[in-house]
Amino acid sequence: MNYFIFSALLFVVPLTTGSLHCQELKPRPGQYGVDDVLKMILVRADLDTVGEFSSVRVDGRVFLTSVTLTEPRYDERYVVAASDIPYELHFTRLPLLCVVSQGRIVNEPKVPVRVTYSEDGRNLNLRGGVEYRGAFSQGFRKKNLDFEFDEDVRFGQLRRDDDWVLDALFNEPLRVNSLVSRQLWLDQATPYYGDREPAARVGADVVHVEAFLNGRYQGVHMLGEQVDRKLLKLKKLKGGEIRGELFKGVLSAPGTLFSGAAPTPSSTSRSWSGYEQKYPEPRDTISWDGLAAFRSFVSESEEDAFRTGISQRINRENALDYLIFINVIGGWDNTARNVYTARYAADEPYFFVPWDLDWTFGNQPRFLDSIPTTNLHTNGLFWRLLQQDPDGFSDELCLRYETLRAGLYSADNIKARFVSALDNLRSNNALTREALRWPGTVDDSDSRIDYTYRWIDDRLAYLDGALCDFATSIEMPAESAATDFRFFPNPATEMLTVIPAVVYRGDYELYSTWGQRLSSGPVRGRTEIDVSNLASGIYFLKIGRRVRSFVVR
Repeated sequence: MNYFIFSALLFVVPLTTGSLHCQELKPRPGQYGVDDVLKMILVRADLDTVGEFSSVRVDGRVFLTSVTLTEPRYDERYVVAASDIPYELHFTRLPLLCVVSQGRIVNEPKVPVRVTYSEDGRNLNLRGGVEYRGAFSQGFRKKNLDFEFDEDVRFGQLRRDDDWVLDALFNEPLRVNSLVSRQLWLDQATPYYGDREPAARVGADVVHVEAFLNGRYQGVHMLGEQVDRKLLKLKKLKGGEIRGELFKGVLSAPGTLFSGAAPTPSSTSRSWSGYEQKYPEPRDTISWDGLAAFRSFVSESEEDAFRTGISQRINRENALDYLIFINVIGGWDNTARNVYTARYAADEPYFFVPWDLDWTFGNQPRFLDSIPTTNLHTNGLFWRLLQQDPDGFSDELCLRYETLRAGLYSADNIKARFVSALDNLRSNNALTREALRWPGTVDDSDSRIDYTYRWIDDRLAYLDGALCDFATSIEMPAESAATDFRFFPNPATEMLTVIPAVVYRGDYELYSTWGQRLSSGPVRGRTEIDVSNLASGIYFLKIGRRVRSFVVR
C-alpha cells in the first residue's frame, strides 16, 4: 500500500491564507467515525464524487495531509495529523453505523441509544433502545447488539421495521460464513403459503456494515432482520384465539431434539424443553399446546401412525429444504437450537427457519479440532422421516437435492458467493481494519480459503451419495448415540449432573467460551462434575462429539 507520511517538521497551514487555498473534505455527521485509541478516521464516501483535498474536518478538528490527495482509494490508508498527532484516514463503501448509548449496554433491558446510518445517498438519524444479544456469544469481546428503534426504518434493500440485529461475526475468521449461508437459504426456500402472503419470507436477509460504538471502531458486522411474525406474515392473535405461532430453539433438549421424554410445559413460562415462545407475545398469552402435541407425536407415535400422520403436521417441502440446507452448509448447530419452528395459522403444518449460521462450511468453535464432512445432521424428527420414509420422503429428498445440486448447490456457485462476499470486504479494506481492532481473530489467508473450499468439495462429494440412499445404506453411528447425554441443573451453581443416554465409557471435557479446556474426567454412567470454582458465565461440555452449553450462576 502507498502511504502519505508526514515529515518530522509539521506545521499547520491555514485554510485560507492570501493566495494559499487548502481544499477541505468535510463529511457530514454520520458519514464518518473517529477512534482516538486506534488513531483512525473512517469516512463513508463515494470517492467518484470526492475531489482533491488537503485536509479533513471531523469532530471539529482539522487533520492535514502532507500533500494534496487527488485520487483517494478504498484499498489505501493515508496518514493525516492534527496538533502533530498522526491518524490513519480510511474510506469505505460499506454502510456505516455509528452507535452512541446513553448508559452501559447490558443483556436486558435495553438502554436508550442514538444511531446514525450512512449508505449511498441516505443518512439516517435514529433513536431507540439497545441491548446485548446472544447466549455464549456474550462472553466474546466483540458483542452482538439488538436494536428497537422508535420508528420503522429501511436499511438498504432490507425490509422496513423497527427491530434489528447487529451480529458481530466474532467467531468467523472469514467474516462471511453467516452471510453466505443466509443468502443461500433465501434463494432456496419459499413459504408454502406464499400465494396468500406474497410478502412473506422464511428467512432473515442481511448486509455487511462497519460500525462504531461509543467512539470506538467495532469493525465488520452483519446487520440483519429479525425472524418474527411480521417477517413470516403469520396470522395474528385474534380475540384471544391463537393462530400463528413462533418458537425459537435455544438449547439442545428433548423438546428441540424430538427425542426422549420432555417435561410437561407450564402455562406460565415462556420457555419449555429448549424452546422460547416468540409469538404470540408471552405478555399476551402463553400456550405450548400445539407445539407439545406436535413434539409428542413425533417422539411417541407408532410407526404406522407416524407414516400416515406426519405430513399433516409438518410442511413437507420445507422439511426437505431444511434438511438439505443444514447438511450442505454443515450446520451441526442448527438441528435443535438456532432454528425457529413456526405455524402460519392454527391447524396448519409447522415449518422451520434457520438462525445463527456462523458454525458452517467447516468453521468450528475453538474447542473442536475440525468439523467432519462425512456425517449427517439430523434430529429425532428428521431421523424418523429418513428411516420410516412416509409417502416416499427419501425419493423426494433425493430428487430435490439433485435439482439444487445442479444449480444453487454446485461447488462453483457456493465458492463464487464466498469470493463475492470476501471481495466486498477486501476491496473496502474492511478486513484490514477488523484485524487492527480485533487482532488474532481474522484469517482470510489463502490457506484458510483453501480449507473452506476443500471442505465444500468434500462435503458435497459425501452428500451426493448419502442424501440419495438414506433408507438402505445410512445407519445411525453408534458413537452418536453413545455420546448423547442430558444434564441438570441449568444454570448450575455447585454440581452439574450428567447422564449419558446409553452405556458409555469415555471422558468429558469442560471448555470456556474462548476454547480453553478447564477440566476433564471420566464418564461412567451418572457423573457429577464440580463447577463450584467457575465464575458466572457460559461454558461448554463435550462428551465424544456431542457439545452442549450450560450456565454457571
